[in-house]
Amino acid sequence: MAKLKILNTLLILFCSSLLFFFIERLLWGEEANLEDKVTALFVLFIPLISLTIFTLGNIPGLFYFLFISLISNRFINYYQTTYITPLLGITFGVGVLSAFAENKFLLSIKEYKKNLLNLRERIDKYILEEEEKTRLQSLLTRRFERLFRLKFMAEELSITLDVNRVIKSAEQRIWEIIPSTENFLIYLVGDELGEMDNPRITHSLLKTRRGLQNQELELDIFDRWILRSYKNLLVNDVQKDFRFSPETVEDLKREFRALLACPLTSEGKILGVVRLESSLPGSFTPDDLRMLDIFSDLVTVGVENAYLYQKTEILAKIDGLTGLFLPRYLYTRIEEVMAKAKEFSLLMLDLDHFKDYNDRYGHIAGDIMLKKIAQLLLTHLSGEDFAVRYGGEEFLLVLVDKSKEKAIELAQKIRENVEKEIFYLRREATRLTISIGIAAYPREGRTKEELIHKADEWLYFAKEKGRNRIAYAGMK
Repeated sequence: MAKLKILNTLLILFCSSLLFFFIERLLWGEEANLEDKVTALFVLFIPLISLTIFTLGNIPGLFYFLFISLISNRFINYYQTTYITPLLGITFGVGVLSAFAENKFLLSIKEYKKNLLNLRERIDKYILEEEEKTRLQSLLTRRFERLFRLKFMAEELSITLDVNRVIKSAEQRIWEIIPSTENFLIYLVGDELGEMDNPRITHSLLKTRRGLQNQELELDIFDRWILRSYKNLLVNDVQKDFRFSPETVEDLKREFRALLACPLTSEGKILGVVRLESSLPGSFTPDDLRMLDIFSDLVTVGVENAYLYQKTEILAKIDGLTGLFLPRYLYTRIEEVMAKAKEFSLLMLDLDHFKDYNDRYGHIAGDIMLKKIAQLLLTHLSGEDFAVRYGGEEFLLVLVDKSKEKAIELAQKIRENVEKEIFYLRREATRLTISIGIAAYPREGRTKEELIHKADEWLYFAKEKGRNRIAYAGMK
């Protein structure tokens, strides 16, 4: 706009100079001919039209037009022609109309410029809105993918009843749910003493993007903070977090800067800790923490189900009174032993005159005696040996990888220890004896039925011979 005004000014000055030059020549020179008159008219007319066009009808341009008309009065009086006055009138009218039209045009230009600026603002706003929509769409897509992975993990854990498989599944899925993870740690802890400051680690895993790290894992300051507070933990930079002193951070065995961790809690009790690490500060976001919180809940449910299943299996295998295995476990386990072991022995035991104890002291006292006998038997087992409560007062010991000679030696030792043991029933000291029958694999049977039958026959033989003794094939 400034350049246009300068150009208009120069053009006006140039046209004005030409106008005055020709006027002075016609007025004071020799009498002009027709050609000079026509030239003078065009010289007067051109600057006026140029002035009207290039000044765009502004008010200063209109005053300049009036000024030119006045100073040209002498020229008009000197050349009294019939066409010069209408020509000047038309020129003056064109100037006035152009001025009004241009003012309207300028207003239109200003309005257009204003609309253009508004349109630009609207376009910028639309672009920002589209960028925000794209960002939100990307965020929602990522969150949907995470939730889909969590759903898949939940379905996977719902059919997993083994703790090791639960941990394995968690280790495989964490990289898909939180990709910024570099180190994945999971601890399962036990607190038999009821103090989470000194828990016992029952399961642990450290997995990095480079593979499994076989190193000893110990709970550090961050894990203990979670065990005490029962809260989630997000640390953008372990070296700058006000909750942990620099001295304790320096003692860490692994190098990392960002940390994300959640406790595995069930009914107010902590089962363990899930923890993520990264070497870059600020790698984890609050949204990552929410995802890990859901992830830890799924792991907790999986671990708890596995524990309950283990307990159910144990209850199905273990006698509730004595803590020894039930016969159903014997039939399964003895086949495994027969498939692996070259030799093993069975000891069938029965308490002598146990019915008399029940009649004299009552069934509660009899149960106490059964529990104590079971505990005494367990003290004589080693390696893969196991004990079974085979009947009411009958017990069966499976001595894995033990020859018949060692079985006889152990049976004699058990019989002697039971005979020496003093049992207090209703504040009365009493004693108990047992009879034992022995069968050896594969000498006296190649099937579980044959071995159990042989051991039972020798037990019956020991009772017939007066009880408180052992009996076996080949005895003297």
